[in-house]
Amino acid sequence: MIICGLDIGGTKVEAAFFEVVKETQDNDHWQEIQVGGEVLFLRNRGSRRIPTERSRGYQIVIENISNLIKDLSKELTIGLDEIKGIGIGLPGSVDPKKKAMSNGNTRIFLDKNLENDLQILLKLPIPVEVSNDANCFALAEVLAGAGITYAKEAGKPVKKQNGLGLILGTGLGGGCVINGQLIT
Repeated sequence: MIICGLDIGGTKVEAAFFEVVKETQDNDHWQEIQVGGEVLFLRNRGSRRIPTERSRGYQIVIENISNLIKDLSKELTIGLDEIKGIGIGLPGSVDPKKKAMSNGNTRIFLDKNLENDLQILLKLPIPVEVSNDANCFALAEVLAGAGITYAKEAGKPVKKQNGLGLILGTGLGGGCVINGQLIT
C-alpha cells in the first residue's frame, strides 16, 4: 500500500511517499511502526520539498501541492491511483469535524477544505486526513521513532508510552501523546 505524507509549513511544503506492508524479509530498509497494536513496516520511497509561497494565495499554493504530488509520483514511477491515502500536517489548530485549520501562522489555510480541493485537483477520490503538524510529529515519534526504540530497549509497549514533541520553525507548536494516544 502506498501513502503520501505532506508537511506544510510557513516556508516549505514537503511530500513523501511511503510503502506500508504487514510483513517484510528485509528489515534493513523498513521502519517498524505500530498502529492500533498491529506491527507494520514502512519504507520511504522518496520525498521532495518546495517553497510554500503563501504570499501567492491559497489557490496557487494548493495547485503547487497537487503538482508536487503528481511530479513526485512520476519521478518514483508510482501511479496516482496507487496512492491509498494522503496525510497532511498543517501549521495550526485543525477542527476535526471540518477537517480545516482554525488558526495558525499560515492564514491562507484557515477554513479551507484541503481534502476536497486536493481530490478535485488530483482527479481522484483519495482519502485525505488533516491534523496539526506538531501532533503528527509527536505521534510519529511514539509510533515509529523513539517509541519503537524505547519499546525494544525498555520493554514498554508503544500503546503504553507517553511523549511530548515540540516544533520550532516559522511558528512554535507542540503535541502530546499519553498511553500511545494523541491528546487533542
